[in-house]
Amino acid sequence: MKKYKMMGVINITPDSFSDGNQYNHLESFNLKFDELLTWADIIDIGAESSAPMNSKVDISTEQKRFEEIFFPYIKSRPDPSINLSIDTYKIETFIYVYDFVKKNWPKTKLYFNDVSGQVDTSLLNLLKSKRDFFYILSHNLVDKREFTLEHMDYCLSLNNDDFLKSMNQFFKERLQILKEYQGKIIIDPCFGFSKSREQNLFLINHFSRFISSLDFKGEVAVGISKKSFLRPLSFSKSLNAIETSIIEQVHVSILSKFVINNRDYKFIFRVHDRKIKGSLDILNDISS
Repeated sequence: MKKYKMMGVINITPDSFSDGNQYNHLESFNLKFDELLTWADIIDIGAESSAPMNSKVDISTEQKRFEEIFFPYIKSRPDPSINLSIDTYKIETFIYVYDFVKKNWPKTKLYFNDVSGQVDTSLLNLLKSKRDFFYILSHNLVDKREFTLEHMDYCLSLNNDDFLKSMNQFFKERLQILKEYQGKIIIDPCFGFSKSREQNLFLINHFSRFISSLDFKGEVAVGISKKSFLRPLSFSKSLNAIETSIIEQVHVSILSKFVINNRDYKFIFRVHDRKIKGSLDILNDISS
């Protein structure tokens, strides 16, 4: 039995560090989405880069990107009955895309991949509405939803042990508020958000300790694909083929560790490349 799901990522942005400007054109987007349909358990689509070096976009710009690139695809295809994740921190954008998708693809299941970390009134009102979706609760320490992209200004100057305790408290407080939606909530430690390089690496190495102390029984999303903190400091900003291959091997090794050392948990691995899936499938066959 497989111990994880694969979330394949596609961004319709000009500036995402992972695939910016590659799929914000109709032809390239269609080809990539068709490819994701062949292997991803969940397809995650975003229209705004969450990298702190990029400028945030307003709601109309974000929604227009969905209108121009994703909506034509939906109109041209029958309902594939898939799991579709909308990566945005804007409640209005999620509602806008959700309503369009469900009108045209009623059998498709929706996920709200919200990197804001905010369990606020707007989210609770959305959860109380008639819309049926899974919610991904991310660890982000910003004060308000509109500050989401400024997450690196909110890193805590804590030693590693205290940092893990603060993460535990973060999720416990929010999961308590969301307890009536149990079964619809997925948690995401959100590697790279509101964390120093050292804190990210410590969390990877002590993830079993963090997740066991949280006593959470739902699915756990893990996204370390193309994260800059995995790069050795000696690597260039623009990676060459050898450096990219090394980082992919590190990525597979880390995810393998998650599968082997956390057998009681259900993971959703957020990745950009199907090669990662192939490597993990081999591991899963061996360890089953």
